[in-house]
Amino acid sequence: MRESDADEPVAPLKPAKKRTVTDRALVCAGLALAGASAFFPWYVFLNPDKFGIHVAEGDRSRDLPNWPGREIVSVSPLAMVNKNPNGPKDLIPDPLTTATVSNAGREDDKGQPAEDQPLPGKSPFHLLHVANGRALIEDVIGTSVSGFVAPAWLYGEGALEAMRQEQLPLAEDHFRVWSPATGRQLSRGPVITWASRTKLRLTSSLIAAASLRRVPMNVMRIGVHPPDVRHPRLVQSIDDTFRAAGSCRRPARYADLLS
Repeated sequence: MRESDADEPVAPLKPAKKRTVTDRALVCAGLALAGASAFFPWYVFLNPDKFGIHVAEGDRSRDLPNWPGREIVSVSPLAMVNKNPNGPKDLIPDPLTTATVSNAGREDDKGQPAEDQPLPGKSPFHLLHVANGRALIEDVIGTSVSGFVAPAWLYGEGALEAMRQEQLPLAEDHFRVWSPATGRQLSRGPVITWASRTKLRLTSSLIAAASLRRVPMNVMRIGVHPPDVRHPRLVQSIDDTFRAAGSCRRPARYADLLS
């Protein structure tokens, strides 16, 4: 055995430091805080009168104070002093007039009042709005109105009467084009249109367009809406329909039907 095989010397362990007064004080404070936290909820539970909500005691009677009555001055008739207590009581709960409704428009030599008119009305009251609307549109576009197409081709009796009174030259619905001014039918046949609001309507409109563009019609009307271009299948169907319509027909305007 050689001297190099001996274990390396190890330094002795240092003795632990003694606790100071500060350490002992912190330990005692922690124990005291933990004990108070555990004891305080029980103290509150056992002494609810010291920690509950105290309601101030007051007079709960309904007796009015015994002082003499005073005169009341108010703009409301309900608050005025009753000088005739033995008189009959007014049956109206609130006689104070707060608003009045004007009678303007209730009686008119142009027809019956608006609330009594059937819907749609047949009096000249509605035709005044039609004439004003037509004048407004003509001022905007700078020319006369050539016709009218109702939304979704839905016409009521009031709209049909208004177009006849205004002598509009053209109007159309889903199955025909006619002249309200003369009553003459200018063209007859369904219009080819598309719908994309739901999948069912989209599919049915594709089937209807494929069938209608093969029908031998002299005048083929095609109605396209801006949302139709969002769907590639509808765009392809629209292209096919225009291609079929242009193969044996020429493009025309609605005014050409009047000639």
